[in-house]
Amino acid sequence: MTRYEVDAETILGQNYKITTLTTSNNNPKIDTTITVTATVTDVYGDAMSGETLTLTCSDGVFTEVNGSTITETDSVSGTTNAGGTIEFTYSCTSWGIITFQSGATDTQILVDGYKTIFENGAATITLQRNKTRAKLLFNGHSYDVPASWASMGANLAAAVANVRPRRDVCLFNHDALVEFQIQNDGDVYCQATNGTAINNKSLIGQVEWAIRDEDL
Repeated sequence: MTRYEVDAETILGQNYKITTLTTSNNNPKIDTTITVTATVTDVYGDAMSGETLTLTCSDGVFTEVNGSTITETDSVSGTTNAGGTIEFTYSCTSWGIITFQSGATDTQILVDGYKTIFENGAATITLQRNKTRAKLLFNGHSYDVPASWASMGANLAAAVANVRPRRDVCLFNHDALVEFQIQNDGDVYCQATNGTAINNKSLIGQVEWAIRDEDL
């Protein structure tokens, strides 16, 4: 009987190569970066160098391959090094579940957290949002508070208009001397609670709300 020697790669074809995907952070914050590492081994667990693979993401972009800057893209290719790995830098530009896929192999991360979408020059008024909620913070903002309801200005209103609340939202200053109202059209109003105007009042407080579905 004649015996033939055939290597395992010839018999198994693509099944001879095993690709795994790992991430440096499974729950990163919005506007941060993580590393996605692709590793290629053979069925015996030995690293395979010189293997080219393509990695895609369901949202966001890749910005580097093995530390080298690339044009931002949602689909990138690379070649494994002597250790059988490729490192891709991914920029978390979108909230939610993000899927990375290379061939039949995939893995996921959940991007969460708040990002600042408006801040005045002194950083005493800050507007932040995550995927579904917005947060307005007054941090010692000096303001001439009117005796009755009046808008706090077009710049703040324009920013809040992008993350309008589903219903009007109210907030009191930390000392209860000022009342705020964030209207569902995006405008922000305030007034002195005792009906008497207050000059150079320090505004301190925070309010959070659910963003209207059409603004998500």
